[in-house]
Amino acid sequence: MIERFERFSYAISEISRYWHKIAADEMDKYGLKSPHAVYLTAMYHFEDGIHAARLGELCGKDKSDVSRMISIMEKKGLVKKEGEGAYRALLKLTEEGKKAASQVRE
Repeated sequence: MIERFERFSYAISEISRYWHKIAADEMDKYGLKSPHAVYLTAMYHFEDGIHAARLGELCGKDKSDVSRMISIMEKKGLVKKEGEGAYRALLKLTEEGKKAASQVRE
């Protein structure tokens, strides 16, 4: 049983490593890092926008990580905030953000 768990753990680790490499290659085109891929693909499904709290839930990230990533993507012109407040604002992908998310998804 332990041997199966060890093999499974190793396989998960390898999958994660390769995913990060692929995501980093894709996100490099936009001057971003691999974790941004998760946010872009999640936001792609919410054309009308999504709140930061919900985005954090979907991506399994805390508020500070969401804020940091959204701020970076906002500076790159991929995300815009509509409304007031850091967590009450609706987050939407810009046209450039939609293109990036679509390319990452493919």
